[in-house]
Amino acid sequence: MMFCPKKIKIFPPLKDSWDGPEMSRPARMLEVVFGGGRACYGSKDETFPTLGPLTAMEQTCSYCYKLALLLNEADVEYIPYIANISLGDDKPDWLEACNPKKETPVARLQGRTEWIAGSDVIMSTLAETDERVRAVIERRREDVNDNHEQVVKKALMSVLGGVMFGPTVGLKRAVKIGGVGVMLLKMVGLVTPDIEKEVEEEMKKQMERKGAESEASSEDIVVDVDDVDEGLNVRSLVQTCMSEAFETIERLIACGHGDEGRMFLCGKAPGVMDFGAAVDLAFFFQPSFEVFLAKHDIRYRVGPNCRAWHARMTSLPHWRSGMGAGHSDGRAAAMKTIITKLVLWSKDPGYPERAASEELLRSTMRDFPPAYIEDTGKEELRSDDMDAVNGGTSLDSVTAKLCV
Repeated sequence: MMFCPKKIKIFPPLKDSWDGPEMSRPARMLEVVFGGGRACYGSKDETFPTLGPLTAMEQTCSYCYKLALLLNEADVEYIPYIANISLGDDKPDWLEACNPKKETPVARLQGRTEWIAGSDVIMSTLAETDERVRAVIERRREDVNDNHEQVVKKALMSVLGGVMFGPTVGLKRAVKIGGVGVMLLKMVGLVTPDIEKEVEEEMKKQMERKGAESEASSEDIVVDVDDVDEGLNVRSLVQTCMSEAFETIERLIACGHGDEGRMFLCGKAPGVMDFGAAVDLAFFFQPSFEVFLAKHDIRYRVGPNCRAWHARMTSLPHWRSGMGAGHSDGRAAAMKTIITKLVLWSKDPGYPERAASEELLRSTMRDFPPAYIEDTGKEELRSDDMDAVNGGTSLDSVTAKLCV
């Protein structure tokens, strides 16, 4: 178990196995459990087996990253732990003791034995007891409201949903195809209850029509998703969501130093909205991600004000505090987690495009090198951890949540 009496700036590289906190005693200081994964799982990875050798465990959960940014912005000391949430049902037993749902982040306050789960709950709880945290959370601008925040939040989720369908798929057809892609489109409001109702009625009419034309029982009748009203094109809607997000930030941010009150979305200094937006939009400032989206007919433009804001965020001394090893900021591991799940969970065969997905992962690992752990002699790897990763459970990573 790792104990550090000072604020963590960067999680240690080459760390493969993380022991959990000691449950039988109250916390000596704030303890936080972050969710982890890897940029590469080696040759045993059936989805992308040629990416390279096994890499170190890194923090990959965006909700955890936002919390870490807040804690370090508020200068709060804490003890970090990383729980491997990429192995599905093989998540560590000690994580279940912290949170029966085995989700991250979870935390316990100094002197407490009980754990609290969820980034929003953790932040609000800390705000009640620590004025430094409260001061950061209260950073707001009068001209920035919840609607702006919701528009920005839609960008990543909508794009991830969009690449899971082909270029000609309409919204109604996407609903009929189903799967995680539709779930993501629902989260950003593109798939509404009205659209779902329309699709349900269309499917019912098709069933009735085919039933009248056939002597087969209703259980044997199959409705062809190609024989439907397409509706509005999914990728066009996604591109609109993404454009609105960047245009919103472009309007809200001052490019130069003449207006300090508009340097960040929360004012003169970054706040919770800045942390959330910067983490969610980080991939979009990566050239290889832009290429990946272009291959799926999704394009976007980032203006100078938005780029200036992103540069300010990434220049914060604690920008890397929430993620992991090497020079990757955990980005390579986070990208691997997301892309693998998109590929394996897609209901529209061939999307996202496998070749484009693999090239994105390779480019991310090249631009943000993760820490490799084999043959270094610097860490003693636990054989049970390695068996779980390299054995039959490695693909269970797709059963974990999309950490975005």
